Amino acid sequence: IACMAVVSILAKSATHEGVQCTRFLTRPMEQGVHDQATVFLNLLQWRIHVPSLTTWVFTLSRRVAVLSTDLFEALIHLAENSALNFALGMIVFSAASPRDPPRQLACGLVALCLAQTGAFDSHDLRLEDVWEEEWEYLHFNSLSSPAPPASDPSFQVDVLLLAFGCELEQLQQACMRTLGLLRAAGFGGAPRVVASV
Repeated sequence: IACMAVVSILAKSATHEGVQCTRFLTRPMEQGVHDQATVFLNLLQWRIHVPSLTTWVFTLSRRVAVLSTDLFEALIHLAENSALNFALGMIVFSAASPRDPPRQLACGLVALCLAQTGAFDSHDLRLEDVWEEEWEYLHFNSLSSPAPPASDPSFQVDVLLLAFGCELEQLQQACMRTLGLLRAAGFGGAPRVVASV
């Protein structure tokens, strides 16, 4: 919106006689940008769709569904609903932060919730330097119920990597961060994860 406002103001400035465009906006031009941005927002009826945690959960769940077989549709739907519930809780109980982009948190939520359904082994999401016992404690206490054993080994974490557009380590980091935020938001009382030596 601000970029559209700046372009609009600069275009108007360039059309006036004797006015030269400068590299920096003056104080009156900043107010003009604000006013022009307000005009654009009014034209859009203040409907701006910024990708949120819930929209990313939905989008990523749909990508996983498209890339997997029909056998997993029920598990994916269950995981999506669970991830959306956790996402809403995270939105209510924790402040948004640039350190935690919605897409990254959604990757962690969808992956963790799919593991909870038994679609695959949750240990595939554990970083190598995290003790297995710590992972299980954090994972189970944050999500409130232990994951059943994987129901079908044909569902691979590679499907998630392709759907999410990330590497395994990025997904593992997203899961760890998501579990930490879930715990901080009151979804479990797990201790801080300690890296193994």
